[in-house]
Formats: sequence, structure tokens, C-alpha cells
Amino acid sequence: MNENKMETMPVNKLLITMAAPMVLSMLIGALYNVVDSLFVSNYGENALSAVSLAFPIQNIIIATGTGIGVGINALLSRFLGEKKQKKVNQTALHGIILGIGFYILVLLFGIFCVKGFYMVQTNDTEIISMGVDYLTVICAFGYFGLPEMGTKGAAIATVVGQIIAMLLGLYFNLTKNTDVQFNFKSIELESYYFKGICTVGIPTIIMQSMSSIMCFGINKLLLNFSTSSIWCIFQITDVCIYGDFWIKQCLDSNCSI
Repeated sequence: MNENKMETMPVNKLLITMAAPMVLSMLIGALYNVVDSLFVSNYGENALSAVSLAFPIQNIIIATGTGIGVGINALLSRFLGEKKQKKVNQTALHGIILGIGFYILVLLFGIFCVKGFYMVQTNDTEIISMGVDYLTVICAFGYFGLPEMGTKGAAIATVVGQIIAMLLGLYFNLTKNTDVQFNFKSIELESYYFKGICTVGIPTIIMQSMSSIMCFGINKLLLNFSTSSIWCIFQITDVCIYGDFWIKQCLDSNCSI
């Protein structure tokens, strides 16, 4: 097996080279809602509020996906250092299964629970309607010959961007990543791998999801004063969360070597 950077690269350089993609990823993730807000602001204050009120759910989705990723990275790093190729491959495959399972849960929430989520926060029917359109889809604003679609359009644009990123990540992993071999025919389902991923991932998920509970409570309070104030608090919270979280994600991966 070829030498991998986890065991040969100096620690300081390894931290930098692994942190840079994570910083960029978190920055782009934080900008999704900022860009959505800029577009939907053309539809008024209620549209802005609808997008901002979706943040707690979006953050939980991102936190869970990130937590699963951190757990996978930690386990992969350990097995790569120990030169256990079979366990490296099995960890990656089990991680994909966890991701698919979580997607199914999110899909069910999007189908059955979105309207109830908004109704708990506000009685404004316009905000609820726009929020359901946005969060159910999570397009375009009428540019490039596409029809205007309001908050639903912003959500579609976000989803399209995420799908493109997923496909690019899949392509580079399948064609450029020599450390992990993806072969679903060789998968051997074992609780050991799920437990290893969740042991590291769940604390990460809980830590990042706590901000969602905070934002949910603040949103309910601010709606009594002004709907536009929700957007201001949301943007500040968004930047603070993602500006800090990449450090832990990077350290989790490297400290498990």
C-alpha cells in the first residue's frame, strides 16, 4: 500500500492542508442562506422571515451531515495510520449507508412536518406559506429565462448547488482518491463501524445542533417585535457558528491519527 499523508506529512502542514477545504466548505455553507435571503428580499419582509425561520432545521441537517462526516474521517484516519485497508473501505461504505438513512429521515420530515414547524413559530399565513415552499424543496429568481419562483426558487437553487457539490465530491473520490476503494459488493454490515462513526459524530451533532434550539427560541421572541429583526440575528448567528466549527472538525480528524 502507498504511503499516505496521515502518517508521513508534518503535523502543522497536515492541519493546514486539511483545514483549508473545510474552511471553504463551511464558508460556502454559510453563504447559501445569505444568498437566498438577498434574492427573496425582493418579495418583502415576510419572505425574508420565512427563509430565516428555516435556519434551525437547516442547521440540524448540516450538523448531522457534518457529524457523520467527522465520525467517518476520525475512523478513516485511524485505520489509514494502522494500514488496515479493508477497515478503511468498510468505514467509508458504512458512512454512505448512514448518510442515506439520514436522508430518508429528512425526506419524511419535509413531507409531513414542515407546516407544523412553521405554525409553532408564527400565525402569519403568508410567512407559513412561503416557509413551507422554501423548506419543503430546500432555482432561480427569474434570470436566464427561468420563471420567478419566490422562496421555492431559492430553495431549488440551494438544492441544485448541493447536488452539484455532491456529484463533484463523488467523482473526485472515485477517480482521484487512492486511499479508499468503494466497492459496494464487498460491504460487510457490522455494528462496529456504525458505533465507531457515531461515537465521534454524535457529540459533534449535539454540539452544533444546540444553536438551533437557541435560534428557535430567539425567533419566537423576536416575532413579537419585528419580522426583519429575525434576519439580522440569523445572519450573525450563521457566520459565528460556521466560523468556529471548522476548527473542531479539522482537529477531530487529525487528533484521531
